[in-house]
Amino acid sequence: MSDESPVFEKIPVGAGELFTLRVDNINDFNGINVVPHFHMMDELMWFRESEGSYSIGDEKFTIKNNTLVFVPALLIHEMTLPAAASHKRYLMQFEKEWLEGYDLSLPAAHCGAVAYLSGEEAERLELLLS
Repeated sequence: MSDESPVFEKIPVGAGELFTLRVDNINDFNGINVVPHFHMMDELMWFRESEGSYSIGDEKFTIKNNTLVFVPALLIHEMTLPAAASHKRYLMQFEKEWLEGYDLSLPAAHCGAVAYLSGEEAERLELLLS
């Protein structure tokens, strides 16, 4: 994690909305350096075509194609993605209340998680999101 002081990010969602889903599909991607920040919503990010690094708290992870990242609300994180010929990323940010209506027995998450999906898992996830 860099030495920069973390900033609060206000996630733009419509009034009464409990989640937002964004797809970035960029050719000739210029790269991005996201400073340490936190927000009030949980975040699930799937790097379909990308590379770089992602820090959650004091842990640093490598981003490569089909990296799935979960960051719970209020946890400080940052990201660096270098310029690339293409970049595809799905970003879902949601309030915990959004899942309450589904009667899921999920423990409260207080730490981030990173997973590397297989090609088959990635194809299935892309089908679900299309």
